[in-house]
Amino acid sequence: MPLYVQRQDFTLFVNLHYNLNKVIMKTIEERILILEDEMAIRNLAAKFADAATTADYDALRLLWKHDGVFTINEPANVTKTGVDNIVAHITMLRDERDFFVQFVHSGVINVDGNNATARWIIHEVGQGPAEKYYNNYGVFNDTMEKINNEWVFTGRVYDYMWLDFGKFEGKPINNLNVVKK
Repeated sequence: MPLYVQRQDFTLFVNLHYNLNKVIMKTIEERILILEDEMAIRNLAAKFADAATTADYDALRLLWKHDGVFTINEPANVTKTGVDNIVAHITMLRDERDFFVQFVHSGVINVDGNNATARWIIHEVGQGPAEKYYNNYGVFNDTMEKINNEWVFTGRVYDYMWLDFGKFEGKPINNLNVVKK
């Protein structure tokens, strides 16, 4: 029996070593491509947050595949299909706010050729119209496709983790040249 356990342990070690080497032993070109893809996907998520924060709907439009799907789950329960419907919906949500900012926290990315998935922790804060307040944490679960060497969203699903409509202190200050476009 001890010989079997030793042989089993050795087999496990060899299999583990082989599988790790398959992952680790990539060419420098393969490793650079992985880094480039992950950086481009992180930039895609950052561009979405920037476009939503600054109400730059032309920039937002460029981030989507023409037949993309955007979903906000409970309590909103809304799904929009097609870039025109997505941009119109985000425009409606954003334009009613006197102040809005979206923060993208660290994400987890999985790339498989020209397709990828990612999950991002998000924090959003908004005020308006008037005395309406909006503060939440959520998760975006994304699907993306690389088309003509550019990553675009094919789907984004937002799930709220925490939602607060309570009043908070402060006021919008436009001292960083962040303007509603």
